[in-house]
Order: sequence, then structure tokens, then C-alpha cells
Amino acid sequence: MKNTLVVISSNWIKKNKENYYGYPQWKFLERFRSFFGNTCFIAPVKAVKGQNQSEELGIKLNSKVKIIELPYFEGTISQVKRFYLVFYLIPKYLKYIKNAQIVFVYNRDFFSTIALLVSKILNKKTVFFIGDIWHKNIKEKYKNPLFVLAGKMLSFIQRYIISLKKENSLLLTTLNKEIESEVRKWNVEYQRYFASLISESNIFYKKLHPLSEKSVIKILYVGWLTEGKGVQDLIKASSKLQKEIPSKVELHIVGNGYYKEYLVNLAHNKRVEAVFYGFVGNRKRLKSIYQGSDIFVLASYTEGYPKVVFEAASQGCFVITSDIVELEDLCVKYKTKDTSALTSLLKKAILDFNFYKNQIERQYIYIKNYTLEKACENIYAILKKRWSLD
Repeated sequence: MKNTLVVISSNWIKKNKENYYGYPQWKFLERFRSFFGNTCFIAPVKAVKGQNQSEELGIKLNSKVKIIELPYFEGTISQVKRFYLVFYLIPKYLKYIKNAQIVFVYNRDFFSTIALLVSKILNKKTVFFIGDIWHKNIKEKYKNPLFVLAGKMLSFIQRYIISLKKENSLLLTTLNKEIESEVRKWNVEYQRYFASLISESNIFYKKLHPLSEKSVIKILYVGWLTEGKGVQDLIKASSKLQKEIPSKVELHIVGNGYYKEYLVNLAHNKRVEAVFYGFVGNRKRLKSIYQGSDIFVLASYTEGYPKVVFEAASQGCFVITSDIVELEDLCVKYKTKDTSALTSLLKKAILDFNFYKNQIERQYIYIKNYTLEKACENIYAILKKRWSLD
């Protein structure tokens, strides 16, 4: 008999009529249904109406995966509602975790803390995904000392809970030195994992021509518009680049965030032509934006697991990242916050065809060896070895 898997996440799901849609990482998690007899997702669900919402629906979830709906609240959940959710969540978690062989807890917030506690009380095999540098994300997102303190306390509580009955605990951490440094202190077994969201059938093989022959060079960024993402460095580097090459430089920026207005003004002041798309949830449209771009840049000051790097590489973009990103061979790197170094890399990719061509080909090889399917197989192998699964 195969194992029963329960996946718990605070990443909300949208429901349009009878169809469920989620963030891209759900695509990775739902692949595990092939290894388990029963799989269910427990997550907040937001009902949407009308086809005008299709732009934000994201990944359609497989109908074979059972969705357990939790309440969804717009914006930041008030403390009163959080207390209400404790009494709502605990019975719900108890009901489904009770019959689970393995519990996956995805995210590191209030929801996940309750789930960890219930899973440990019921003595279940518990896998905790550590995919970001949480204390830094809290500090940047909320900029409030009380929220930062609460985040640290929550992290401490999670660390304590997961350390209970350690033989039934496993941490899965993304490829990031800061995250690994953090989890080493938890005194719980951990494994680094690589989880691409790209199926081999979705890799786009672009015909390669020298970028120097193009009249317009399109440089792309996809992600949150926050100070820590370093998009301001990309704008400054593009301004320098425009003065050093004959081609026109266009920035294409996908995403929303509190820093957007500043970035729009900066692009205007630096005389950089920039297109701000806002959030693009429609995967077909986002894929076409990737395919229409020449170079993808992730200039982050801190990163957990940058899924956009895999997406960009799989769609034929030449990928440049700051050296905070821990993905050798998938991208070329420059020293974080060094806009002159970033400008030089952009210029070299455009003017040196052999450099550009060799890196694109290396990216294709890398992506093929780490597809979504292979990533899931590798993680299941980790679980099987840890707990001698059938």
C-alpha cells in the first residue's frame, strides 16, 4: 500500500467554478501524487468569478489532488482573525494529518507553525521545506520592529517543534549557503534539494544569433519589486550600457511591490526605456515574455530559491545573476551591488557571440538534467532512504 501525503501551505489557491489554480510551486508539489496513494493539499482558497480573472489564475491543479479549503482573508490577516483561525485550523489539521503517513509543511509562517505542532503531536513523519531566508524577508517586507521580533520568535518555536522526535523530522533546504548555515543550528537532519519547475516538454530551444545584430536588446526581470531585489542596480547598469553599445536597450520588468514607484521614477531619471507589466499570472503570457527577451537579470541582494532563474533559462534567455545566487553553470555571476560589473557582463553577452552561445547551450544542458520530473524523483529518493518507504 502506498503512503498518504498531506501538503500544508499558506500559499493561497484560487477557485474558478470547479477549477483550482495555484502558484508555480504547487506544480512541483502536485507531482508527488505519482509516489503516493492519496495526496491532498490544505491551503487558503479564494473564490473568483468571471473570465476577467484568468490573467491571475496561474497553474491549474490536477483534479486528482484533493484540495482542503481554508478561509481566505484579503490583505494582512488581523490578530483577531488569526486567533479565530487557530480554532479553525487545529480541528482541520487533526482530521487530515491523523491518517497521513507523511506531512509536507511548505512555508514558515503562522499556518505552518500550527501544522508542525499538530504533526508532531500525532507523531507523523514531517518534512519541513526551508526555501527562504525568513528573518530577512520579514524585515524587508514589514519594516516594523514588532513584526521582526514576532518573526524571530515564530522561527524559534518552529525550530523547537521540528526538533521533537527527530527521527520523524526532515528539513529540505534550497541551494543557499545562508539557509544551510541557519539549519545547521537546528540539530535536525537536513538535505539540500534542487526543485526545478520546468518539465522537459516545456523547454524552448531558441535559434541563436549574435545579439549585436539586433537593433533592440530586451533585458528582463521577473519578481517582487522590493529594494532587496536590486532592480535599481539593473536600471543603473542599463543606463551605462546604453552609452556603450549601438543597439537600443529596453528593460521589461514583470512584478509588483512597494518599490515600484521609485523604480519607475529612477528609470525615467536615468533615461532608460522600461516597460512595467505589473503582476502577470497567466503562464502562457509570461512564457511569451521570457521567449521574447534576450537577457534575464536577477540582481538580488538576498535570495532563497529563485524559480525565475530556471524559467528564464528554460525559455532561451541568457541568465545573469548577482553572486548571492547558488546555481553554478545555470547563470553567469557578478559581485552583488556592483553595477559596473553588471554593465560589463551585459556588454560582453551582447558583443561576444561565443560567450553568449556557449552559456546558452550550457543552460540547456543544466535544465535538462534537473527537470521537474527528475527533481521529484530525487526528493522521493531522499524520503525513501530516510524512512524506508515502500
